[in-house]
Amino acid sequence: MKDMRTKKKRKPFYGLRAQLSWPILIILVTIAIVTTATVFMINFFTFLMDSVDECMDLSHYATKEMEDYQSLDWLVKYWDTHAEEMDIIYSPGALKERETELRKEWPEMPDLKQVNALDIGSKDPIIQKMYAEVVYGTLSHDLSRIKRIFRPKYLYSFFVQDDEMHFLVTGALEDEKHVSEGGMLFELGSRDSYIPGNYAGLDYVIETHEEYGFPTGSSATGEDNTVVHFFTPVFSNGKFVAIMGIAVDNGRVIYNNVRVSIAEVIILVIVFLFVALWLNIRIRLKVADPLRKTEKVIKEYENKKDGADTKAKLDAICPNNEVQSLAEGFSSMVDELGRYVVEVQKIAADKERIETELNVATKIQADMLPSVFPPFPDRNEFDLFATMDPAKEVGGDFYDFFFLDENRICLVIADVSGKGVPAALFMVISKTLLRSRALAGGTLSEVLYDVNNQLCEGNDLGYFVTVWMAVIDLRTGEGVSVNAGHEHPAVKPAKKQYEFRVYPHSPALGLMEGIRFKERTFKLNPGDRIFVYTDGVPEATNNAKKLFENDRLKEALDVSDVSDPENVCRTVREHIDEFVDGAEQFDDITMLTFLYKGSDTEAPDTSVTDASPAEDTANRPEDVNFDTTDSLSSGMNFKTIVVEEITE
Repeated sequence: MKDMRTKKKRKPFYGLRAQLSWPILIILVTIAIVTTATVFMINFFTFLMDSVDECMDLSHYATKEMEDYQSLDWLVKYWDTHAEEMDIIYSPGALKERETELRKEWPEMPDLKQVNALDIGSKDPIIQKMYAEVVYGTLSHDLSRIKRIFRPKYLYSFFVQDDEMHFLVTGALEDEKHVSEGGMLFELGSRDSYIPGNYAGLDYVIETHEEYGFPTGSSATGEDNTVVHFFTPVFSNGKFVAIMGIAVDNGRVIYNNVRVSIAEVIILVIVFLFVALWLNIRIRLKVADPLRKTEKVIKEYENKKDGADTKAKLDAICPNNEVQSLAEGFSSMVDELGRYVVEVQKIAADKERIETELNVATKIQADMLPSVFPPFPDRNEFDLFATMDPAKEVGGDFYDFFFLDENRICLVIADVSGKGVPAALFMVISKTLLRSRALAGGTLSEVLYDVNNQLCEGNDLGYFVTVWMAVIDLRTGEGVSVNAGHEHPAVKPAKKQYEFRVYPHSPALGLMEGIRFKERTFKLNPGDRIFVYTDGVPEATNNAKKLFENDRLKEALDVSDVSDPENVCRTVREHIDEFVDGAEQFDDITMLTFLYKGSDTEAPDTSVTDASPAEDTANRPEDVNFDTTDSLSSGMNFKTIVVEEITE
């Protein structure tokens, strides 16, 4: 069979690609040329007319807002000469209060726009200043409203004097800021150089005091050529006093003229209808009919399994295109199909074995984490609950809690980088090392120092683990914590809402040997609660690719039953499930809640007042006010730690 194929002489233009590509290519090139030329002409004229009309309307509206003020000529002079003395007001509420003050000082004042230069010029400086501030703020609000409607890139007013542009009132959107607010928009008192020749439209307005009526771009080197400008003169009492400037993004104007594309669509539909009709006939003759006959021959092969007869019939049907190659390869495909079936069966068996092993691994990992709650029913000083939901069969998150001695409990929550089996193996190592090293004694800084060095050994793949670890003396509520690159804990003092304690972290474990970890001391009062979690909580993502984030986490915490740690974790999980609304879980979700009840049943002491508002909170701990140490000395002497209690 192979020899027969090699002896055949193929005709020119062999194959479907050669038979169909050239006609299709010629037609598509013709369509592209005609469509491009047509759309170019339509877009050009539409852009020209629409941009001029829109910007002229905008300039007229904005100019009229300024010209409506009869005292505009007086205002322009006052604004320019008293810019540094004026209070620029943009807030509507503050502007209304200033106008009320003005009317108290000037009871007989008419409408702001009806005040003329003689009226305001005869008033004392205080009233003049208040009037100028109120009108400036009102005009700013009006120009901003116009900008929101027409959406130009810039909308501003100015006048030119001594080759300088003196800026007056500027329109701004909600997300834009003026210079006085730390933004980039020019406002009253701003100056910029005027260079004749940069803008033909501006030169025309200055020389003739007439509207240019056509968009103009900048001829200056380095200017943004994607923006066109319109300039309109502003008059007051027949006198040229200012210029209204408008900058429009060409791209936005073109976007607003989407209707032009309708012509393109109509042309393309008509042309492609003819193309489709021609291709349908062509494909039917060259492809459909031969394939239909080929299908009949293949079905006969399914019954007879006669490869030689099938090959002969297929050669007779289509001797000069790819269907012939398909027939020639069919006999080889039958052999491959048999081998493929065997391989699929083996893959299915391997997959079933792997799934079984993963199920066992999931059970082993779940058994490694404490799962009986309450874990210490004979201890009344505290209550806690924890949960871990892996994103895959096995996860990299874990939590742990255990007693170091009769009165000190150790809490741990951690998140290994990565997901799946590798992260789970690193998780097992990390959890084992942390527990065994903590039980061996020493400060938390020493514990993490040693564990970090052990994890760095042979860690060629670069795995690391973030850890929050704390030791709490149940007799006094005093504790020490270390945060190695983990999420910020949420703390709820008695009778208060939850709040996140944000402070600089130590690095995660496994990144670099020899790292020393900073300890933070704190003190819990009876009724205080700590909620720690992994990044799978705030980074839970819904189908819209939005994150759950800490704001929603705080809402969930605040509505939970604070007296029941299990309810806290369950409420947070319910809020996460409601937020993601069935979206796939991409990260492990782990939470731990600790409620400190104290060594007795007395109510928490609320006699201590809150810290001073002037207190620097940039480095506050995750739980309460604290002192930080880098000590690696053995033991933890709580009597020497200086702390401040959480107060109501």
